[in-house]
Amino acid sequence: MKSLSSSSVIEKLNKWQELKTSVDSLFTSSSFPVQVEGVSGSLFSFFVEQISKANHVRHIQSLQYDNAIKTFSQDIVIVVPTEREATDVQNDIQSVFPKA
Repeated sequence: MKSLSSSSVIEKLNKWQELKTSVDSLFTSSSFPVQVEGVSGSLFSFFVEQISKANHVRHIQSLQYDNAIKTFSQDIVIVVPTEREATDVQNDIQSVFPKA
């Protein structure tokens, strides 16, 4: 499986302010679970990667600052309607986010 981890696409997505704002809003929301809509195709995998990275940073901060910041589980559950879509999401995520 080929990884996109060193791709300029990821570099551009990391600089995309709307993506950062969307990910940050997940952590400031007081209601869970959160349903994400409108993120289609492989962009969904990039979105999941950004959520995972942001979650990891928040976890490290909570350890550094004596749990002053709310911690989150590092698990992410993705629900899709069919097995075919689950396979597609799994393949996309493995291409974009090999550590997943």
